[in-house]
Amino acid sequence: MHLLVPIGFFIALVLAIPTVGLSLVAFFVLKFVIDSQGASSVLAAAFNAERTDETVVAPFVNNAAIRKFFNKYGTTEKKYDFFFGAGMTFLGYVRLSGEEIVVLVVKSRDATLVSTYELPYSFGNDLLSLMQRKAFIDEIATAVGRPAAAAS
Repeated sequence: MHLLVPIGFFIALVLAIPTVGLSLVAFFVLKFVIDSQGASSVLAAAFNAERTDETVVAPFVNNAAIRKFFNKYGTTEKKYDFFFGAGMTFLGYVRLSGEEIVVLVVKSRDATLVSTYELPYSFGNDLLSLMQRKAFIDEIATAVGRPAAAAS
């Protein structure tokens, strides 16, 4: 399933000459739709994880869909941290149901896991609050297995 996008792009590229580029346009429209549906799946999983306070398994979601989710719903300037821990790991602040939480998305070969973390207190926009936000995210990232060299 994860090879579908590269294979689809190759087919669209081969067909681009006889179709005057229409196959490439069709490919990118289809990719946009797939990424949007994937971002919606991550959003639904995040809502479920927040409501049940448990990790939720999402259906196959590609990396572009996860990035799209964080870019759309992220609340900080840097929308997410990315590192390799138990799998490809995305971690960032997101506003769901009117409150800000931390969403953790771990994508492995077999599954996409979505977890949420409530903030210990409400952060402001001053320098000290920004440092506390970073420290809270780093604490979660270390707990889920971010290598020490990746900490920044």
